[in-house]
Formats: sequence, structure tokens, C-alpha cells
Amino acid sequence: MQDQIETIGMLIVKGVVLPLVGLFIAWASMMLPAWVKAKVKNESVAGVLSRFTSLAFTVVTEVQQTIVSGLGDKATVEELRKARDQAIATLKTHLGPKGIKELMDVLGIKTDEAFDKLVITYIESAVHNLKLAPKPGALLETTTSTTEPDVTTTTTVATTP
Repeated sequence: MQDQIETIGMLIVKGVVLPLVGLFIAWASMMLPAWVKAKVKNESVAGVLSRFTSLAFTVVTEVQQTIVSGLGDKATVEELRKARDQAIATLKTHLGPKGIKELMDVLGIKTDEAFDKLVITYIESAVHNLKLAPKPGALLETTTSTTEPDVTTTTTVATTP
């Protein structure tokens, strides 16, 4: 009886389990390269966008310091538009033709107009983030609170002296 059970068990292993394992290995060997390619592409896109975001913020900060700060509180819409156009031109200059092409390729952007819209979006986002940044001379006040045993929240707020 024991021999019959062992024989049936081996037949099941040989007839069902081993072919399934073989199929899984074949499927995994076909899917792994696609997964690696997608992972590499995602990492590449994330890296390019991170550098682009940082560059946009740097350019907006430069334009804020050199142009907008000299306009005063009563800057006209036209003056602010010129400052934005200067930021766009500076960003494109920093990227250069090779950087623009790489960015367009990585993001799948086909036209210059679509790229210009992307640049404007990042410039406007950087302007918004610059407005939210603490002003020079502001005091940073940090508070920490614990609401649950494993949850701690830290908040940093800028206050003027």
C-alpha cells in the first residue's frame, strides 16, 4: 500500500508539478527582461524629471532675484510675463539642444509646442513653490506631536521675527 502511494505521488510530481514548474520558469524568463526594461525606463524618467524640476526651481529663483525683485509690488502683467519668458529662455539654454531632445524622447513629447507647455508648467510650479518657501530671515519653528503609539508628526512653520 505504501509503495502504491509513493508511486502515485511520484507520478503526480512528474506529470503535473514538474511541467508546471517548467512552464513557470519559461514564463518568468520571458517576462523578466520586460520587467527590467520597464524598471530602467521608469528610473530614467524619474531621474530626468527630478533634474528638470530642480533646474526649473533654480532658474525661477535666479529670475526672481535678478528681475522680479527689482519690479516692486506693482509689477504689471506684461512685466511678469517677460520675467516668465526670461525664465523659459534660461531653462532652455541650460538644457541645451541635447537635453531638450533627451527630455522629449524620455517623456514621449513629439512637438516643440508640447515641450513649451511642459516648460511653462514647470516654471509656474517653481514660482508657486518659491512663494511657499520661507522668506530670508524667517524663523523656522518645529513642533512634534504623537497621535498614536507609532505615528509621530513633525511640522515646520516659518514665522517672521
